[in-house]
Amino acid sequence: MIGQTVSHYKILEKLGEGGMGVVYKALDTRLDRIVALKFLPRELIFDPIARKRFEKEARAASALDHPNIAVVHDIGEADPGGAFMCMAFYDGSTLDDLVAEGRVDEERARDIVLQTARGLAAAHEAGIVHRDIKPANLLVTKHGDVKILDFGLAKQVTSTTPGSTDTSSGGTAAYMSPEQATGGHVDHRSDLFSLGIVLYELLTGKRPFTGDYLPAVMYSIVHSDPEPPEKLVPDVSRGISAITLRLLAKNPGDRYQSAHELCADLEKSFTDRSFVPVARRGVSLRRSTLGKLSAAALLLAVAAFLLWKGLPWISASDNLGIAVLRFVNVGGDPETQVFADGLTEIITDRLSHLQYGGETFWVLAASEVRRFKLESATDAGTKLGIAFTVSGSVRHERDMLRAIVQLTDARTGKIMNSHEFRRSTASATDMEVEIVTTVAGWMGVEIPSTTAALLAMGGTAKPEAYDRYTRARGYLKDYQKLDNVVNAIVLLREAIAEDSAFVLAYAALADAYRRRYIAEHDTLWIREAEKAAGRAMTLNDEVSEAHLADGHVRMEKGEYERAVFAFRRSLALDPGISEATLGLAQAYDEMDDTTSAVATFREAIAREPGYWGYYNAFGAFYFYRNKLDEALQQFREVARLAPGNIFGHNNMAAILQRKGLDEEAIQEYRRSITIEPSSTAYANLGTILFKQRKFSESAEMYSQAIDLKKNSYQLWGQYAEALRWSGTDTTETHRAYREAARLAEEVRNVNRRNPDVVHRLAGYYSGLGELRRARRLLEEARELCANYGYGLGHVAMIYEEIGERETALELLRQAFVLGFTREDVENSIAMEKLRQDDRYAALVKEVSIQK
Repeated sequence: MIGQTVSHYKILEKLGEGGMGVVYKALDTRLDRIVALKFLPRELIFDPIARKRFEKEARAASALDHPNIAVVHDIGEADPGGAFMCMAFYDGSTLDDLVAEGRVDEERARDIVLQTARGLAAAHEAGIVHRDIKPANLLVTKHGDVKILDFGLAKQVTSTTPGSTDTSSGGTAAYMSPEQATGGHVDHRSDLFSLGIVLYELLTGKRPFTGDYLPAVMYSIVHSDPEPPEKLVPDVSRGISAITLRLLAKNPGDRYQSAHELCADLEKSFTDRSFVPVARRGVSLRRSTLGKLSAAALLLAVAAFLLWKGLPWISASDNLGIAVLRFVNVGGDPETQVFADGLTEIITDRLSHLQYGGETFWVLAASEVRRFKLESATDAGTKLGIAFTVSGSVRHERDMLRAIVQLTDARTGKIMNSHEFRRSTASATDMEVEIVTTVAGWMGVEIPSTTAALLAMGGTAKPEAYDRYTRARGYLKDYQKLDNVVNAIVLLREAIAEDSAFVLAYAALADAYRRRYIAEHDTLWIREAEKAAGRAMTLNDEVSEAHLADGHVRMEKGEYERAVFAFRRSLALDPGISEATLGLAQAYDEMDDTTSAVATFREAIAREPGYWGYYNAFGAFYFYRNKLDEALQQFREVARLAPGNIFGHNNMAAILQRKGLDEEAIQEYRRSITIEPSSTAYANLGTILFKQRKFSESAEMYSQAIDLKKNSYQLWGQYAEALRWSGTDTTETHRAYREAARLAEEVRNVNRRNPDVVHRLAGYYSGLGELRRARRLLEEARELCANYGYGLGHVAMIYEEIGERETALELLRQAFVLGFTREDVENSIAMEKLRQDDRYAALVKEVSIQK
């Protein structure tokens, strides 16, 4: 394009190119000035999503007027070239070029980040979150001025308050915040975390979070604590190092709460090199239960039972719930088992279509069958109150496919009916329809013509396509393994190559692409997922699975209004899809439309009052809003509808424990254990009993937990603590401490800078009387926990136990400043003498005054 004129701009030279644009230097012939023109890449000119993002970038940037934000003059259309954006031209280079040369001096790094923070402050005040702060989007002019570029991922929040949030991730992987990496709520503090990565890289020449491959980088962002910059580069001051680490706090509440607040500390550090900012006293998301058994020990482990976003939920009924158990492979061929797994998934889907075909019953999702490890009909009846199960076997014999299917009364274990289905592999294109129709007949369920049409909709008449689709569904059942997702994508592409009108294959392909995007965070896969879902809907707009797949893609992209439309369309076509109902509630939740989310749950419960999964999801919804009484009410319904479901009892117990109703919590944990023993229930019981100083009973509970989870160093350590205070068996206490130390050392060999492992180890060796080793580990732990209040507080408590009170008091002073609370010190029997020390009382008073 060099030498051409676009509108009234003459292209002079190419400046650079990225994934979302090509930038040229140009002459504005009307105003006789040099500008920069940004064009969409040629391959994206006709992509409506790319064009929308391009226009969004122009609107976002043009709405801001600040010397540290690149100026956008105009946006237009041209042929050739398509859409373009006219920006001010800045003579300089991006930080990418600067960091490629290595670290910069502290003063320059501070100046660059201060200017960036000032620009972000203006954006945040306008209600705009950038979401892609990285060196490539920060330009430094030859005069040293910083300009923030590329607002293509910016989010215009509905409120201009700094706390407004959204949950679409966006961003570049290496510079994402933990909430972006996990798909959590994203607000202005996410930009500050990304800026912290930039500052760290400028100061040290290294990124704080690394890995050999993308998922490893994402894991590091979420779970790993970076080395303090001052440890890597001695010339870096403690103040700027502390500012950097505060920006990189995992919990948004522990970071700077505004760009203005960050600017204030940066400006102070300019004038006073000895300045060290005071850490926020928020509650860290990285808290973990430590060796002193706080009242909250292991409670968070139960949170896994409460999580509802993105998870499938099962149904159960007062009278008629159905589960399809895993079809088994007869013959040993691995590919036949994959086919059998796929057939299990498809039959489950097809049975759910019958839920509103004249008879009301509920179908257990195939994923829930796996989650509850249901292996028999009586298992399903006992655990979840399921009335009937469908089970079977599959065998390939030369050109023949055989499937034996049986219906069993889950309450009695009696086989109600059985049949062998035979199909030539050349004609096995709809075996599941025949199986579902037969099962419905056994149950006396009449299938209306509209439902019969729904069962066959979106399928294929080509055997090879059917075989590949079924096996792909089998691989996708275990989508946590990336290889399975890749295998599914290959098979689904082959199925579509066989039958280009195979709607269900396109819908499954959209889901597989989405799963790959979640695993790899490569935007290529979410674009492919969107195209596959769109193709499915174009082929047949009446297939509910196509709209369900589209809804999930929209959720992943943060397009919640469009997700609502997709899930509603899916439910209009097939109200039996509980996954769509829960997706709809989640979409409303992400839009902060609590009223509609609550209404969705209530409508679903009114429609299917026997489906405990809706109550469980509704309870979790309330739990995360700290409406504990409302959550408890929903979880009570779960336990009523499915008395054998341990989730209901554990969820209730967790809430009761949080409310301080320990005796009621104990009763629920014991009910859960009666149904099905779990390490979580036993460990939480041990925690409550330890708090009540019933040490022998506590030790017994931890022993039971260990029987179910033998390799947990935390459980062994807690068991040892309970034994120690019971004073009954010193030999067993010594053995428990030794095993805790052995297991913790194994974990430490993998990551020697894990502060939790290091200070726990110090406690274990203290318990063993190996004080020299304990002191050496405590020194390591002091360094690792220097900016981690909770860990530092427990290091102080171990120093007290080995008789070093002066050190304990000094570290407690530092820990309190970093946000450590007095709860564990006040509740610990080992800290009784410390609490009687006047110096401790003075310290508590001093901290209270400071707060």
